[in-house]
Amino acid sequence: MQPCRTSLTLALLVLLGTGCAMHQPMLLVDLGAASISIATNPGLPALRMSPVQAPPWLDEPRMLYRLLYENPLEVHAYATRRWLMAPGLLFEQRVRQRLVAAGRIVLPATDTTTGMPTLKIELYDFMQHFSDPASSSGRVLMRASLYTGQQLFAQHTFYGQVAASSADAAGGARALAGASDVAIDALLRWLAANPCKP
Repeated sequence: MQPCRTSLTLALLVLLGTGCAMHQPMLLVDLGAASISIATNPGLPALRMSPVQAPPWLDEPRMLYRLLYENPLEVHAYATRRWLMAPGLLFEQRVRQRLVAAGRIVLPATDTTTGMPTLKIELYDFMQHFSDPASSSGRVLMRASLYTGQQLFAQHTFYGQVAASSADAAGGARALAGASDVAIDALLRWLAANPCKP
């Protein structure tokens, strides 16, 4: 009877160990500290910035990825990683940080100051894309529109892509932070080249 008890005890320990290994804690990540690559220019004009618009699938803090080598139409989510907030909000925070660091005064869209341009951003892609099981990149696609009052002054689409350092959620988060900065760098240059006047 003793061998049966021993076998049962070992089986329970194996099951408990497997359960503990499978139950990993949920980790929250963001884009980290914003890198500043454009010199501060306190002479830049102020602007209003509307909340970033994102599709419904980016309204949740899930970390999403595509396996392009299997089925590029399927979207997957990491089980034990989440963004600290919805990707649209993370990206909006990043844009505001970079604008302020570049010397802009950034006001909310509800500000009633007259004669001030309004920046509107639509986020279309914010995801990790795997070209094969060991290679992936973070991709960011957005469109920026600059308005004077209700009139569209200028509009441009920006794209950022950075290779992931590892084929996992951590690598994807770092790659998306880098891709965000690539797109935002281009946005800052575009804004500087389009001094929207009221």
